Amino acid sequence: MRGRLADLTLTLGGDSMTPVPGNPGVTIEPIRTHGADKRSSQKMELSLHLGTHVDAPYHFDPSGETVERMPLEKYAGEGFLLDVRRNCSEKTPITSEILDSVGASREALSGKIAIIYTAWAQRCFGQARYYTDGPYLDEEAAIMLHKMGINAVAIDFPIDQHQEVIDTNSDTFFPVHRYLLSNGIPHIQNLVNLDQLVGKRFDIWALPLRILGGDGSPARVVAQIYD
Repeated sequence: MRGRLADLTLTLGGDSMTPVPGNPGVTIEPIRTHGADKRSSQKMELSLHLGTHVDAPYHFDPSGETVERMPLEKYAGEGFLLDVRRNCSEKTPITSEILDSVGASREALSGKIAIIYTAWAQRCFGQARYYTDGPYLDEEAAIMLHKMGINAVAIDFPIDQHQEVIDTNSDTFFPVHRYLLSNGIPHIQNLVNLDQLVGKRFDIWALPLRILGGDGSPARVVAQIYD
């Protein structure tokens, strides 16, 4: 049965991008132009973790798989929406109790892509405060999702609490990234239009580019909704 498609992806480029602090944004420049060359060719430079993108385990786990070696099944399949809009706020953790209250369970999530919906990206992506002021997933909630057997986690907010000073020699910063990725659970980040999935049954595709040695990749994320 074919369902309608919903695009959950931010447009890559322009002023609506919020780079990860310390990472570059995106530049798109012409190589050839219609005026000079009778055709258009462009080049693009960007962080692999800009806009709507996926993380591979190697992003935080030196022994983890890089993006071109990840099974595509980890980035595609049946999704389950955890709508926490009424239960979260700025600079506060999304706890296991909150996820429980919106239907998280092994029966609901095992083998599926867990999508946590806060509407934060829809409201704030493109603003400097996107990474500093958002809600975040706490470590116990991440452990719970892993134990429930999720295939991947998809989010519309920075998954870890913002840290003003990052000790790059520490293995404790970004604990949720580290925990989930080291357990083979990839992230699908910075989604929009999740309101279209509320109360629906759907599959989701977040297919990365096949980048040699990549720790992540931009992705076009689409849901197929079965009304």
